[in-house]
Amino acid sequence: ADPGALISGRVVTDTGAPLPKATLRVSTSPLVYDLNARPPAIPGKDDGLVKADGTFVLKTPSGEHFVRVGPLPRGWSIARIEAGRADVTDRPVDLRPNQHTADITIVVSDTLPDVTGRLQDDGQERAGATLLLFPTDRTRWHESGGSLRSTRPDQTGTFRFASVRPGEYLLVAVDTIQRWQVNDPEYLASVEKRG
Repeated sequence: ADPGALISGRVVTDTGAPLPKATLRVSTSPLVYDLNARPPAIPGKDDGLVKADGTFVLKTPSGEHFVRVGPLPRGWSIARIEAGRADVTDRPVDLRPNQHTADITIVVSDTLPDVTGRLQDDGQERAGATLLLFPTDRTRWHESGGSLRSTRPDQTGTFRFASVRPGEYLLVAVDTIQRWQVNDPEYLASVEKRG
């Protein structure tokens, strides 16, 4: 019997340019998943739909949630998300029942940098491995936060992480990894010193 929480705010670009031409919708993703949770409806409203002026209103289950917007066109990414003056890009917002959080600002960008490089072994040959890119700040190690990334190099050893948000990261090459381990804080802690 969760009455839900209400969030509202704006989606803007980092340069002040118009938003990309796409139908964008704001959503939330819980820190802890509840299979029985259902978002409460707002009768007569486009729940989470980003309007032409960038504004949105969303009713969501209460609890700790990450705020996201999408689907973003190719080349666009979330640069940062703020709740008031707090940076909640990689951190959940505590949404309380019947509470209205009206100061969410989602900043999107098509100019975030790529991280590229070449993977080599001691003999300067390409080494076959998986590369992990993750923040140095352990509080950002949440699957829904969007900062935990993995990729494999191509045949020449070249790798690329596209549209990386600003911050300090560790880069680690591992020989074998299960897909779920990319999002596992315990696994990341075990390879952290190799970054």
